Amino acid sequence: MLNICRTRLNLLTLLLISGIVILGGTVNPKSCLGQEPRATPYRPTLSNPAQLSAPGYVEMEMGWQSLKEKSADDYRQTVPYLFKLAFSDYIGLLIGGDVLIINDFDQGSTLAGFGDLTPLLKLNVPLPAHPASALGLEIGTKLPTAPQTVGSQQTDYLVTGIYSSGIGSFGFDFNVGYTRLGGAPGEEGKNQLFWAASAANGLTERWSVAGELAGTVRQGVKPFTQFLTSTSYFFTPRLVGDMGAAFGLNGGSQEWTLFAGMTILLGKVWDIN
Repeated sequence: MLNICRTRLNLLTLLLISGIVILGGTVNPKSCLGQEPRATPYRPTLSNPAQLSAPGYVEMEMGWQSLKEKSADDYRQTVPYLFKLAFSDYIGLLIGGDVLIINDFDQGSTLAGFGDLTPLLKLNVPLPAHPASALGLEIGTKLPTAPQTVGSQQTDYLVTGIYSSGIGSFGFDFNVGYTRLGGAPGEEGKNQLFWAASAANGLTERWSVAGELAGTVRQGVKPFTQFLTSTSYFFTPRLVGDMGAAFGLNGGSQEWTLFAGMTILLGKVWDIN
């Protein structure tokens, strides 16, 4: 069963990357990226920018992720997704989760299922005195839609504050979040703090690279800290592919994580006047 699940995820990875290449190959490479609405990727970093996606459009993110635990030869494979809809430049809705979660354990057992559902209301507050900067706020909940095999069966409440800024070709995002867990075993606390700081550089009109430090802190649990590095490519203004890796920096984090995915600006729902 272990080898079968890993084979399925390897095939999924191949299909995902092939899809990006095929979609990208249909585009005239001389087309100008500035002539139509652009996708606004939040992935693959853990931190999000304050900016909303194009108002009136539905935007979708989809990816694949493989995580190797540090303490044992255990693996966690996920297929995350996120749908974004901005009602204006200042307010929007995010709905995300995992299409599939597969936990492969060292003993040979495997647990699989779909993930929890996380709806978030997002606010974007531009800073007129600093045109390249903005504040953001995400408020929402994680609903226990996942089966017991891969989910906590508890409702969590989340709030995240965001500060985004830019200098030339560099963009910076700083996130600080709080999660009130619906349940926690033993002496573990229910209050979790999250932090992330990322920097991205647009190397060309299409290529960009990013680096990020992120972590979580919770009573009774070893702190989690990781470093992430990634690259992204605009195949078209509406299609962005990405790939990268993250590495755990302490005993409470994973050994490594590999990921790949895409962001697609889909059809317009209504015109924003």
